[in-house]
Amino acid sequence: MAKKHHQHTLTRPRVAEGFKRWQSLRSEPLGSAAGHEVESISTARFALLVLGIATIFTLYIGHVYSTQDLLDALHQMRRENLRLHLQANQLRGELDKATGPSVIYEQAAVLGLEDGFAYAPLVRAQ
Repeated sequence: MAKKHHQHTLTRPRVAEGFKRWQSLRSEPLGSAAGHEVESISTARFALLVLGIATIFTLYIGHVYSTQDLLDALHQMRRENLRLHLQANQLRGELDKATGPSVIYEQAAVLGLEDGFAYAPLVRAQ
């Protein structure tokens, strides 16, 4: 009996050809575009980007805290200003009380001054 020798050919079986047709329907593998963009960013550029974002975030947080401190100082100064205005009004009231007309008339009577209009002679209209 003669042995039939199978020769290996470069032709693909029918099943493989069917797969080939289905694979040709795919446009691109999923994630291939995103993978290409990620590969194009260098490590140094990515590190600088992260460092820049962290620096901006840190500066923003510092700005918020310094603004809050400034606002607290402003409120404290407003309270101090109000207290000083109230104290000035109180002292002005005490000064007016000490130098008011009623006090002056009492002191004039104690000194012996008489109440009257002796500044000029009386003018009579005819």
